[in-house]
Amino acid sequence: MLDERQIPYRWVDIDQDHEGEKYVLQANHGSRSIPTIVFGDGVVLVEPSNAELSAKLFKTRLE
Repeated sequence: MLDERQIPYRWVDIDQDHEGEKYVLQANHGSRSIPTIVFGDGVVLVEPSNAELSAKLFKTRLE
């Protein structure tokens, strides 16, 4: 979805990036739940539906 909408993002492969894995585990109370999407305003979405992600992206663009 982010590619389709040409929204810049940084992909982190938690199998290859130890710091990324630590962040995901911490954000998800020990679970390796992905995708874990972190926004600049500090909001974290874990395994969001397309509707949830779209709503956050729309809200972020309005701010």
